[in-house]
Amino acid sequence: MTSTVEAQKIVLGTILMYKEAQDKIESQTKPQYFTDENCKTVYLGITNLHNDKKPIDIMSLGMYFKKNKPEFTLHTMATTTQSFVPIERFDEYCLVLQDEYIRTEIIEAAKSVLLFAAESHSSGIEIADKLQKKIAEISSLSWNNEKVISNVDLINRSREQYLLEAEAAKNGVTPGITTGSRKMDEHTGGWHNGDLIILSGRPGMGKSRAVIQMIRAAANAGKSPLFFSLEMTEENVNDIMIIGESFERINPKDLRSRTLNERQMEHKAIAEGFLLKKPYYISGERQLSQIKAISRRFVRDNGTGIIFIDFLQKVEPIGKHFSPVNAVSEVAVGLKNLAKDLNIPVVSIASLSRKVEDRGGLKQPENSDLRESGTIESEADMILHAWRPAHYEFTTGKDGEQFVGNEFFWLNGKGRFTEAANILLYSDRYLANFYDEPIEITQKAFNTLQPSTNFYEPTTEQTPF
Repeated sequence: MTSTVEAQKIVLGTILMYKEAQDKIESQTKPQYFTDENCKTVYLGITNLHNDKKPIDIMSLGMYFKKNKPEFTLHTMATTTQSFVPIERFDEYCLVLQDEYIRTEIIEAAKSVLLFAAESHSSGIEIADKLQKKIAEISSLSWNNEKVISNVDLINRSREQYLLEAEAAKNGVTPGITTGSRKMDEHTGGWHNGDLIILSGRPGMGKSRAVIQMIRAAANAGKSPLFFSLEMTEENVNDIMIIGESFERINPKDLRSRTLNERQMEHKAIAEGFLLKKPYYISGERQLSQIKAISRRFVRDNGTGIIFIDFLQKVEPIGKHFSPVNAVSEVAVGLKNLAKDLNIPVVSIASLSRKVEDRGGLKQPENSDLRESGTIESEADMILHAWRPAHYEFTTGKDGEQFVGNEFFWLNGKGRFTEAANILLYSDRYLANFYDEPIEITQKAFNTLQPSTNFYEPTTEQTPF
């Protein structure tokens, strides 16, 4: 078990290692937490650099001590700051210091109150009141006002945000980040900051490819999306991006087998040129702790405004869990907290259990079909289920409507602020693009069908998305 002094050294080393930890100096640490004299000296040096808005690193700290405290050797400084932990564990170690400090102070406070009680003739109520005040005084050192907002500030902020978004809505701009579909934007208002959106479906429904088109839409909107692809390789994602962006529909098999003809190669190059113009980022990282760390860095350094994950059940939790339910619960809570802490949308695919296949009728998924569904359903702000009738060779709906073969539904599972309605889109032959309006599913249509500025609307114009 880590000792208090070791925890103090780890906190200091982590501050020197990560900019994210330096941003938390005032909110997560206090001088009283550092009881070891060397640790206290280093902490005061760091805070002086922080207050002077100077770089906080081992070199800057060494120069500070050389000038202001020459008796504090570089060797002592190095041994005091050589230990550190991943940034996602920084808060945990700060809490260890805070907890130990409060524990020690409460014990001392209790001793002084007991001495006061023994030496005075105060009543029990007076003694209890004195102890309560001491405890409140000590506990106040751990209070943090960073995440507290007054009703006045909240109402004013919300009013300003509403007016800005209302003005944008007059010009056809969705309040949230566009989904790429007019229908979906009308239904959801786009992807909203702080929300966890779950997109589920059985294998073969096209949910991953639909999400890749959403990533293109977010990139086109200037949101620098970050995509954690835990199923497909980065190269496979790139291939699907190219297929979706290409003027001429490219057969994925031809692209994968590297047998494109000269005309297709030209369209591939044009598609790559369009994709190069709008930044998006792809990672194969699976660890929840690293996903959080990468996301924070890209939001801060690259302006990332939305995160996509494919898929939730493949994210590896921080702790070891013998129960899949507990593991998925930790991931679901972690992703919701990530969306809230970074104040951006997190869109995650989730897998469904096989019981959908055993269901009668149209085999339409429900929230209860989500694997380890309890926590996912409670943490999600929105749930949409992907369903394609053609996957099950259905040609007729429950109300007698006829399916032509390229219908793609997002079935409403949950929405905190959305109406309960299903969204009908139409896919192309290779599930590379999805449209708001019906399209012809002939080979000729594939050769002329182009991504448009509305993404899901078919057009023959030679324009990129």
